[in-house]
Amino acid sequence: MVAEPRTHVVDAQGGGQFTTVGAAIKAARPDDRILVRPGLYQESLLIDQPLQVVGDGPRAQIEIRALDTDVLVSHAPGGWVANLTFVQCKSDHVFGVDIRAGNLVIEECEIMSQAGSCVYIRNNSDPVLRRNTIYGATTHGVLVYDGGRGTIEENEISGCSNSCVAVRDGGDPVVRRNVIRDGKDCGVWVHKDGRGTFEDNEISGNRMSGVYVQSGGNATFRRNRINRNAWHGVSIHTGGSGTFEDNDLTGNSLGPWYFESGTESQVTTRLRNTP
Repeated sequence: MVAEPRTHVVDAQGGGQFTTVGAAIKAARPDDRILVRPGLYQESLLIDQPLQVVGDGPRAQIEIRALDTDVLVSHAPGGWVANLTFVQCKSDHVFGVDIRAGNLVIEECEIMSQAGSCVYIRNNSDPVLRRNTIYGATTHGVLVYDGGRGTIEENEISGCSNSCVAVRDGGDPVVRRNVIRDGKDCGVWVHKDGRGTFEDNEISGNRMSGVYVQSGGNATFRRNRINRNAWHGVSIHTGGSGTFEDNDLTGNSLGPWYFESGTESQVTTRLRNTP
């Protein structure tokens, strides 16, 4: 007989079954539900089985904070994480949210990192990031690499020191209906054999180009609004290629396109790319 999923309540003030999220995760069985009440939880979380970990209250008041370690690592085959705030305090060689395998769904969370990228998707993992606020990374907002995939949709990704979204080393995500803005570098960077499909995103206000493709990067961009970036709307550099269909490239300071010498033939433009 299969045991029914259980609900575990975490309360930093002692009003639940557990005072730390990590203790609840260790006590849980697959498919159990963990409700996290408002409080500051200074810990690192490891999810290695399918669980629901959900904030029970205002998201801004439910904070998982880590120093000198990763905030969240998941190699579970599935699961759901929602309505939590994740903060990686400044350190070296640690991760924010690190998805190493499986199909974890992360929804309506706030994710910030002072140590590197906010979210890492790798090792052929295929998660879903939906309606999250991802900001303030010292490198990338979302980094997809080492064969990582994923569906990244309806998030706001902003204010990162490097690109807001980076894809490399065989990464191949679907990125759609996001706001990708105000990065201190480019908005989207596809390089080192990165792939990806980018549809219906707003890519704006970045200090370099909205989209920067180079070094074997080859992605498809459809119906994106790539506007008000400080360099070009789209920059294609040595080894970069891609397909661009029906994008709005207006209002970029240096113009809609930049092609490094010899790269024009590597880019397919279809339908209407508004200059």
